[in-house]
Amino acid sequence: MAPGQWRRCRLYLPKHTRHISENPLALADSAPEPDIAIVEKVKSLMAPRFTSAHLVIEISVTTKAYDAAKADIYAEAEIPVYWQILPLEKLTIVMSRPIAGKYTLTENVPFEPILQANLIDQELNIRSADIP
Repeated sequence: MAPGQWRRCRLYLPKHTRHISENPLALADSAPEPDIAIVEKVKSLMAPRFTSAHLVIEISVTTKAYDAAKADIYAEAEIPVYWQILPLEKLTIVMSRPIAGKYTLTENVPFEPILQANLIDQELNIRSADIP
C-alpha cells in the first residue's frame, strides 16, 4: 500500500490509542511494518518506538502469502488481534487469541459496511469503503 493512503480512512479509535501506518513495530526478533497498527498514545511523537499493538492490519492485494506468514510474528509478540484484509476477495481474516506464538482463533469475515474490532474497552470501526 502506498504511504499515506490510510489518511483518508475513517478510523473510530478508543481515546487512549492512535494509529500508525507503515511504521516499524520493534518486536523481539523483527521489526515488521504493518499497513496499520493501533497502538497506545505516547506523550511525545519524537521518534516513538512501538513495541506492541492492540491490533495490526495488513492489506493483502499482491502480498497475500507474505502477509499470512506474518501472523506468527504478531502472535509471538502477543498482539491480541491481527486482520489480514483481502480487498479483491472482499474478505477479512481475523486472527486472535495468541498462545505460544500462534493465533488460536481464526475467522473469515465477509466485508461489511463497517469492520469492527473490540479493543480493550471500546470498539474500533473502519468503513470498508475506505480501504484502499
